Amino acid sequence: MEQTLRYTLNNLGDIFIEKLEKGYEPIKSFMKNRIMLRKKRKVLLQIGERLELLRKNSPELDIFKDEIIMNLMKDMNDIS
Repeated sequence: MEQTLRYTLNNLGDIFIEKLEKGYEPIKSFMKNRIMLRKKRKVLLQIGERLELLRKNSPELDIFKDEIIMNLMKDMNDIS
């Protein structure tokens, strides 16, 4: 038992760093996904606003010919 306690005390710093590294990866992944979700929501909001404007001004307009909509959709694909 004394050897186990001595080993633990001698390697406490390494054990702490190991535990910290194991907890860091899930947090990093979570934050990355959260940031991507915010960016996607922002672009989706811009697409919705643009579609609303196009529909009011000219309902017969093909949305895929609108350069701004196409750029926003490209941005959406780039986020993923």
